[in-house]
Amino acid sequence: PDELYAVFRAYLFQTQAVFLDLPRRLQDRAGGSGGLIEFLGIKTEPSPELVVQHLLLCSERGERVNREIYRFLNEQAEDSAIDQLRDRACLILPDDSYVRPNQVYWTEHPFGPFRYQLGPDLRQYSALFERLGVRERPEDRDFVQVLVEIGEQYGQQHIPLNAQTHA
Repeated sequence: PDELYAVFRAYLFQTQAVFLDLPRRLQDRAGGSGGLIEFLGIKTEPSPELVVQHLLLCSERGERVNREIYRFLNEQAEDSAIDQLRDRACLILPDDSYVRPNQVYWTEHPFGPFRYQLGPDLRQYSALFERLGVRERPEDRDFVQVLVEIGEQYGQQHIPLNAQTHA
């Protein structure tokens, strides 16, 4: 039982655990404080590490995640597992693509399709995003980084920037 999880919050880490194979309604009845699930030692809450690993795996696979992941991680923003997300594509955009925290800002930016602006609805997760290094606006180093990325992506093949959209 100590290796099993109840399905209550499986949407946060479903690729990272083994879940109790009983219908949700039965788990609901057996759950709660002092319930059978607790008595048996079946876990009901994921660790931040499991949620981080789920997010990274879904990002690598290009699979959509439940945005409640960001709420959970925001509540755990001080946990060291969060550091694994810095410099990794872990922020999902409205088109379901993932970008690195250093590719987004809270305000408008001059980088066109090479950077992104976060929506105001995500400000509620500011503790998490601050920990990941999301900034209000671009800094000098961002201009250099964007030029380096453009050179890496388009320079080797001598492709004009307007001939192809940023991937």
